[in-house]
Amino acid sequence: MTGPCLCALVGVAMAMPVRADQTAFDFQAPELIPLPDDVSPTCMELKDRDGDGYLDAVIASRSADHQIILMDGGPGGSLEVVGQLDAPDQTDWVATGDLDGDGDLELVAGVRGIAGLIAIYDGDGNGSFIEKPRLLAAGREVRCLRLEDLDGDGALDILATAHRSEEIIIYKGDGIGGFSLTERFRLAPWKNGSVYPQSIYAEDLDDDGNPDTLAVSIGAGSVHIAKGIGDATMNNPTAWVAPEVGGLTGGSAYLSIADFDSDGRMELVAPQTTWGQQWFVLFDIDENGSVEGTRNIMASSYGISWYSETGDFDGDGDPDLCIGHALPGVVIFMENTTEPGGITTFNEPQWFFSGEFIRHMVARDIDLDGDQDLLALDYTGDQILLFRNGSTDGFLAGDEAGGAKPPERRVPPRLKKLDGPELLLELASMNAAGIRSLSDDDHSEEGGDR
Repeated sequence: MTGPCLCALVGVAMAMPVRADQTAFDFQAPELIPLPDDVSPTCMELKDRDGDGYLDAVIASRSADHQIILMDGGPGGSLEVVGQLDAPDQTDWVATGDLDGDGDLELVAGVRGIAGLIAIYDGDGNGSFIEKPRLLAAGREVRCLRLEDLDGDGALDILATAHRSEEIIIYKGDGIGGFSLTERFRLAPWKNGSVYPQSIYAEDLDDDGNPDTLAVSIGAGSVHIAKGIGDATMNNPTAWVAPEVGGLTGGSAYLSIADFDSDGRMELVAPQTTWGQQWFVLFDIDENGSVEGTRNIMASSYGISWYSETGDFDGDGDPDLCIGHALPGVVIFMENTTEPGGITTFNEPQWFFSGEFIRHMVARDIDLDGDQDLLALDYTGDQILLFRNGSTDGFLAGDEAGGAKPPERRVPPRLKKLDGPELLLELASMNAAGIRSLSDDDHSEEGGDR
């Protein structure tokens, strides 16, 4: 299914009386933007690649024919599928940047497979990309990558994580499109299993001018921080584990980095996957770029936490939080209510029930009206959910007045036997058809709940 933006309302979205401690951002019920059938989208990059002033999209996918989807943006935040690129295998991540200094964007994709690869599609000078990519070796099953100047020379470097070989890989850019391997180190496995890193980030946590590396590992349920040296290499990483929730070990796949309390230092938010009530852990970072404390904060009571995003959704100058879920695909918004110099706090969630597995989210002003919208990828529904920032239309947590209930989603007992990290490993590896088939499992197995 291709074509222009189809603006249809989906999910459950109801206006409710607002309590003082509830988030009530001005988001409309989401619009559907269709993607090709069975594309199974995993990651979305939004940039103006053709210079017309509108944000365009590039979407990674786990489609059987290994597509990378290209979309053109237009007035009012519209997005339309205009083409595709063929990748060597399925892709979990894409990023764009000017790698050779010619003013055109190049596309870099993380390629899954036993022989993981980084695929570089050079810009063609007309707002698109040359079809045949250049390939760099990158361990086994690249799940995430970033384009960042890690050594301060003005050229973008590539920072990637290989899930199955449990590696962090750095390729140094020369500024004219070439890359050389400068770092490749393994995140040490824990005694009770494998680390299996899922995502990676670059951020200068200690303000020394050198970006540091952060990796989130599903298998160990931990965040690894490696301090940057300044030459596109890193010191040995140190790992921090989130505190248990009610005696249960939570799992994390992704995190968000922001200064929520306006103290000049970044904090980390990592959604914690456990059964039942969902939480996220807040990692406080000290002046040396190390974790000085952790705190669990209650989030959604529906779904399985997967991906987090931040944005100033109410225009008050501080970052707010959004978390996407699976089974069902709940999207929650939480307003940052932290007082200057105080402990980081958030209002209770504002909920939208849409889709089945919210795999990735991006906060951008897609319609150029001055406030941040949210775009979410529905992995099983082959669509983008566009939450426009503009009118109050949310279902608010804890409010029983309207009697609205989310879609029922029963989880098969075979998944209920898994702890948080095991559950995330399962979800991270399943294809979209496998996620959809869980409904069929419900008819053949007893039990299960939200």
